Amino acid sequence: MKKWAVIISSALSMMLFSNALTAQASEPIKEVKKLVSEAYYPNISTKNLNDSTTIKQLMSKLDPYSMYMTEAEMKEFESGIAMEFVGIGVTIIANVKGLSIVEVIKNSPASKSGFRAGDIITKINGISLAGKKEEEAINMLKGKVNSKVKLTILDGKTKKLYTKSVTRAKITMQNVESKKLAGNIGYLRLNSFSDKSATELQNEIKKMPTVKRWIFDLRGNGGGYIEAAEAIIGMFPNAEIAYAQKYAHEKTYYLQLPDKQKIKFKGKVALLIDKNSASASEMTAAALKGQKLATLYGQTTYGKGVAQALFQLANKKGFLKLTIAEFYGVNLNGKLMKINKSGVSPNVKTAVGQEVIVSHGALLKNSLKTGTQLKNRIISAKQQKIVLKPSKNMTWNQLKTADIHLYQWGGVTRKITLKKTGKQVIITAPKGLKKGTKYYLNINPTKGKSAYSYVRIDK
Repeated sequence: MKKWAVIISSALSMMLFSNALTAQASEPIKEVKKLVSEAYYPNISTKNLNDSTTIKQLMSKLDPYSMYMTEAEMKEFESGIAMEFVGIGVTIIANVKGLSIVEVIKNSPASKSGFRAGDIITKINGISLAGKKEEEAINMLKGKVNSKVKLTILDGKTKKLYTKSVTRAKITMQNVESKKLAGNIGYLRLNSFSDKSATELQNEIKKMPTVKRWIFDLRGNGGGYIEAAEAIIGMFPNAEIAYAQKYAHEKTYYLQLPDKQKIKFKGKVALLIDKNSASASEMTAAALKGQKLATLYGQTTYGKGVAQALFQLANKKGFLKLTIAEFYGVNLNGKLMKINKSGVSPNVKTAVGQEVIVSHGALLKNSLKTGTQLKNRIISAKQQKIVLKPSKNMTWNQLKTADIHLYQWGGVTRKITLKKTGKQVIITAPKGLKKGTKYYLNINPTKGKSAYSYVRIDK
């Protein structure tokens, strides 16, 4: 058992390897029982093991993440992690009533059908999803291109049920999204921990060489391959431990080191999480929080702190995805942080949908802190003018020669016009400033110290 644990310790969440255990080809249930008996975490009773005469019966006695897959289902599973599949175009997570929609992909069949994040798929082709294994339910959504599937939806807002027929299509979802926000702050969103995720993130970082502060978005990311998490944690310069893990039948906690990468995050990082950040996302979040490598914004994560391995059964009899371990975060003092059924809590709790705005505002302030902070400004949306006048912190000569920028929280640097009249500067935005938006006004004179002011457009 110890030797086996060493073999798999570097690949915990989703791992494929050939099953070295011998089994009779005509009786795959015996092979599956042996695997479950030796590897299933946290263990299974002898009675439940012996009473199961079929693989399906045995799987029903295990946790929701353990399941048997055919060769075809295995290919679908791998395609899902790579963000390439045939389906309706939603990212989903298990719910007691079925499958909860986390995100609807733009221009997908689901988008055209009016589905929204927060809706719950309760039936597929009239079959209830309540109590079904997550992958089993997900596979029911998939099918051939242009085939139809009838879905029963619980509307997340009205709480009413309705049924709609949707035509499946080939979906290829961009795994890494990137953009540059105001104040030279980079934004990276990762949708899945695929085998190429670390490389894809590093490619985007190389495209923004001047960026020194980052927002790393793992909201709605349900996880993927553990090797990807190890590599991504290894993109943080001071990461010392990726996670701790505990296997079935063992009392020992094994520590896993990050997979150090050449291209790393530079400067402060804000990590965004929510209730749908799960598995490898939580492993990454716990590592960054515990070792103070990033500041976490959002809501407490899903709480899936158990990891699965994929066993290929003999004679092409399919695959067994089996929970084999529990993983924990580790802080700077070596203390374990429980994730399973607890989740990872943020450093800064923010309202749903406000994570980018709040974290970006904090990073902007950090980048401006060497300047003089001027008084806050609350501007009427009807007035649409920001007026700067000389003060004890900013003379008129400084204002006349100042390079002035307006950084929108969660957005880009706004285009503005400057009118210098008398001893004041009048700032307006050609496209207007919306009610409730927030900004930092950054003032850089040719001579003298820079200054900044918080600006909010009054509702």
